[in-house]
Amino acid sequence: MRPIFPYNYKFFCKFFVLDLLMLTIARGLFLYKFSADLTHLPWQELSQAFLIGAQLDSSLLAYLFAPFFLLGILPFLGVEFSQISRSLFGYLLAICFLIIFALTLVDIEFFGVYNSHLNLTSIEYLNDNLGVLWEMIYSDFPVVWYALAFLLVSALYLYLAHLIIKVKPQKTKLSVLNLGKRFFFFIILAGGLFVAARGSLGNSQVNWGKAFFSKNNLVNQLALNPIFNLYRNIYYSQKIAKENLNEKIRYFKTNQAAIEYAQKKIAPGNFLNSSYPFYKKVTAHGTQKDLNVVLIILEEFCAEFTGATGFNKNLTPNFDALAKKGLLCTQFFSCGQRTNKGISATLCSWPPLVGKSMMEQTEGQQKISTLASVLKSKNYQTWFCHGGELQYDNMQGFLINKGFDNFVGRQSFNHQDFLNKWGVPDELVLNKMIEIADTAFAQNTPFLLAMMSLTNHPPYTVPDYRFGQVMHGGELQSNYNTFKYVDWCIGQFMSKMRKKPYFKNTLFVFVGDHSKTLHRDLPFDYRKSFVPALFYAPHHISSGKIEHLSNQMDITPTILGILNMSYEASFWGKDLRKKSSAEDYAFIVRNSKFGYLQGDYYLTGDFGSEKSELYRLWTNQKVADEKILQNNLLKKVYAIEQSAYTLYKQRRITP
Repeated sequence: MRPIFPYNYKFFCKFFVLDLLMLTIARGLFLYKFSADLTHLPWQELSQAFLIGAQLDSSLLAYLFAPFFLLGILPFLGVEFSQISRSLFGYLLAICFLIIFALTLVDIEFFGVYNSHLNLTSIEYLNDNLGVLWEMIYSDFPVVWYALAFLLVSALYLYLAHLIIKVKPQKTKLSVLNLGKRFFFFIILAGGLFVAARGSLGNSQVNWGKAFFSKNNLVNQLALNPIFNLYRNIYYSQKIAKENLNEKIRYFKTNQAAIEYAQKKIAPGNFLNSSYPFYKKVTAHGTQKDLNVVLIILEEFCAEFTGATGFNKNLTPNFDALAKKGLLCTQFFSCGQRTNKGISATLCSWPPLVGKSMMEQTEGQQKISTLASVLKSKNYQTWFCHGGELQYDNMQGFLINKGFDNFVGRQSFNHQDFLNKWGVPDELVLNKMIEIADTAFAQNTPFLLAMMSLTNHPPYTVPDYRFGQVMHGGELQSNYNTFKYVDWCIGQFMSKMRKKPYFKNTLFVFVGDHSKTLHRDLPFDYRKSFVPALFYAPHHISSGKIEHLSNQMDITPTILGILNMSYEASFWGKDLRKKSSAEDYAFIVRNSKFGYLQGDYYLTGDFGSEKSELYRLWTNQKVADEKILQNNLLKKVYAIEQSAYTLYKQRRITP
């Protein structure tokens, strides 16, 4: 009987399953080592950790197997053509995997010491005196037992590999049918490896945040593959080194000098810990207000499309009506020009970083103060809601250990409700938030509901036109329609909220994550960061306008100021309703470019470049005769970035 599954594909599938089983055993050893810290944990949560771990293991193995698979199916060279080929591919693959398995065992003790999986710290040790390093390892860890265990496991693994290798293929005739079958299985397996490497069929690629699903950090670390973590850490570090980011942001001779300048001139406060320089105590006077907080971060919400900020396109009647009774920021800017930088700046009140967002880099696993962490410490229920993939830009992975206990994502909705590949329309997410608020109110618990909206994103698809279709928008017509739809959603949401018994005790905050490219007359346009920000609680704050410069880092401190809360956190922003000894400013970063707004001026340039350009704000007239001012602003730019980036990479944000 002719085999249905071609031999060469079966050969690699057997190895893949064997390797996946071995990595699962290694995860079991990790669980056994730290089982004392995981007592009374539900078995369902441990099972989920192993399932997620298998997905991350599969991603790692897909990268390992891809070159062997592509070479091993070639005519005359592949594994079905000779015993030599089978042995060569099989044993090379086995040796590569055993190296991975050995590192996985090393990681168990490394984690016990550093409370972190393998990272660059482990590699840096190799630059030290190896003799001293070996003595330390030999005296402190059960090296002999690990070595014996590894040798026994390796012998068993190589024996099983030998059994796979020695199986001879059946001879098959060259025919159109057989060629078609081989091509079919090639598509299946190559596609499977591609999907396994990416981690999903969706828009987001698997990241370390995939493992962060539990409130228990050790369970999340159990799910995380240590070699996957090491690879990501090395990848980003090499990218940083290649782009020379550390040198590009170095302006002050020492990092401490940059920190001290930033503490004095940019983000002053009652600092508590020299090891965590921006961790400070904020003391409120009077009675704390345990208001519910609804924070809606609006996708691509341009101030230049918004009536309340002076642009009459008749797209935002609902937002404009709220602005008349709320506290509106009229010169407000996002800290980046992508969603990931907008979320981190808004929730963490930490400056945007050169290069990758802090949400995506492996240092994002560290403890960082957020609006959610502060409110959680005050016994708030905390939720983060999104209509799309929560793993996109590593949102959930980053936020799950930053104070957010509950999440709503595309898995919370029926597939027939999906508007496009991104997820469900904003209306459904806002309705879900009302359900959550009703439940929290019934439990007599204050709540934080943070939402990242989605609909106002290319391809600009709307579910219907009940809000009133824009008919003559030219090339921006589809954008205008989604913008007006989002405003309609806000109106519907607030109309329903006004009927709720908790409405009078709820603070609503609306802020754009970034704006849209509408101008091309500047090398790095600050208007792509020009967004509205609105605080609305008519029973607790007076209506008015904040007309001085402000940015996303100010959102969280202002919310906590309205609540009149005392707290300790590592926030750079300020309460916009209060006077500050520091200048009002806005700071924008995209890749290696920066923008800094202060007073009537806008400074822009590239980190690491000696050139920068100074403009008059809003008129965009280039200024050439203010060198002292230009140098002073440039110094502030580097003080912010050198301090924020260094402390992030050193994991010195929040104790």
